[in-house]
Amino acid sequence: MNTTASASSPEIRSGATIPRRYRGISLIELLIALALGSFLIIGVTQAFLNGRLHALSQSNQLGNQENSRFALMLLEQHLLKAGYRAKAQDSRELVFPPLAAANGCPAFESRQSIVPTADGLGVCLRYQRRSKTELDCLGNQIDVATAIVTRIGRDASSNALVCAAQGQPAQAFVTGISDIQLVYGVDKNADRLADTFIAKPAAGSDLVAVRVAILQRSDSAQVALGKQEYFFPLDATEATTAPDNSLYRSVQSTVTLRNLTP
Repeated sequence: MNTTASASSPEIRSGATIPRRYRGISLIELLIALALGSFLIIGVTQAFLNGRLHALSQSNQLGNQENSRFALMLLEQHLLKAGYRAKAQDSRELVFPPLAAANGCPAFESRQSIVPTADGLGVCLRYQRRSKTELDCLGNQIDVATAIVTRIGRDASSNALVCAAQGQPAQAFVTGISDIQLVYGVDKNADRLADTFIAKPAAGSDLVAVRVAILQRSDSAQVALGKQEYFFPLDATEATTAPDNSLYRSVQSTVTLRNLTP
């Protein structure tokens, strides 16, 4: 019998390879790949956001430090001028006569050169210029030889440290002043040293020092990871919890009124 393969049948030769069928990605493998990719994207995004938040936090902390330092410096510079007399031999009664309330400042009694503002958020002070080229806090030249009045403190409506002088409107110098406290050192025994510090000294009190406390708030409101706790003023016995996620910085300084403590 003839065993030769017919022409219509493919011949299977020894050693020939059979083509393999290619298999695609299964649904489970696809889901696993998508999950891994999603986790990777989430991780990268979270790292980016954390880095951005850290940079923002650092920027706001530096801003708080600079603003609070400048605010204290501005207050100290002007408090040191309080009671200055161009001629030391002139009596205080002559240089600082009684003055009616005006421009946000209460009335001054005779000899008085520093008084708290009515709202307790600032201070009004009087001094004479040292030279004809001296400028006030607004950058205006002091053209008069008589004592001028300067008001410096916190504006509650804008949370800014403002200064006004010579009857001119106040201008803002530092923003983000969340709170301010001024207490006045009173000399009770004429030794030119503060015997006690009070927020509202009686009229005619002999003031020889001012203790200033400032609570500086960051420009960004959502920069802290949680609500901070801070001490304001710094000698407070209990911490205060911040009302929001802003960064807060509490600073304090005591200024001796050198022109009133010879």
